[in-house]
Amino acid sequence: MKKRGLCLLLLAVLLLSLAGCGSGNTDTAPADTGAGWSEQATDNQAADSPAEDTTSPATQALQNAKIIRTGNMDLQTQTFDETDTFLRNLTEQQGGYLEASSVSGEPGSRYAEYTVRVPQEGYDAFFTQVGEQCHVLYSASQSENITEQYVDVETRLSALRTKHERLLALLEQAGTMETIIALESELADTEYEIERLTGSLRQYDSLVSFSTIYLTVQETASLDPVAEGNSFVSELGQALRRGAHGVAVFLRGLVLFCATLWPLLVLAAAALAVVFYLRRRKKKTAPSPQLPPTDAEPPQPTDIPPDDGDNKTP
Repeated sequence: MKKRGLCLLLLAVLLLSLAGCGSGNTDTAPADTGAGWSEQATDNQAADSPAEDTTSPATQALQNAKIIRTGNMDLQTQTFDETDTFLRNLTEQQGGYLEASSVSGEPGSRYAEYTVRVPQEGYDAFFTQVGEQCHVLYSASQSENITEQYVDVETRLSALRTKHERLLALLEQAGTMETIIALESELADTEYEIERLTGSLRQYDSLVSFSTIYLTVQETASLDPVAEGNSFVSELGQALRRGAHGVAVFLRGLVLFCATLWPLLVLAAAALAVVFYLRRRKKKTAPSPQLPPTDAEPPQPTDIPPDDGDNKTP
């Protein structure tokens, strides 16, 4: 019993000494050690936990949609060369390119047309900078959502590719010439349709990735005032100006066309002059119509006294 009590006493002393050492270590430890471990644990938890997606469903739908953006702008300028250089440089800065361009007219009344292709992410910036640097008479922007058509083409293309693989497998197992010919004909039709749909998808991707902007630039001595808003009067004035310019361009083209074909026009005029001269000469030499003779004179009335029955011969 004494030995057992002594053992329990020694065990209690040992536990107390260990507890004292532990409390001493705690007192001498830096005060911010616990906070550092807490912050590290928080950071680890934040890193392990997935980031919360704050994107709205509408934004996600727009990001996944296939949208074609197209714009139109009518510009006026008094410094045609500077405007032309500005538009070309801006197109390159936005990562785009000029798909088509044309310039007509003489210095002082030149007219240019541009078809600009810019990446869709630079579409708004291009519109904004052109509006700030140029005199804009008219601007419009359209967006076309082709997601449904795009998905439909993708589905059809996937089905055709599956059909193509099955036709190839059947062709390897074909045993008669008639079957081989029929399968090869079906394979050719399927491959043609696959190529056509693949081309459609490439065209869709190009139109979606690069937006199209149609620009017209008219050189003028004085800039037309731009009415605020899209009132009927301003739109009518712009339409009349565009119509007048169109008539001027048409007349100019007609004059150039006639100048190009002047030999044929001279021959045609000479032929008409000869035909007119011959017809006029034929009219002059033609005999005049003869009238019937008038020799027979009408009977003249005689002065015969009226017979009243009273005058009798003796």
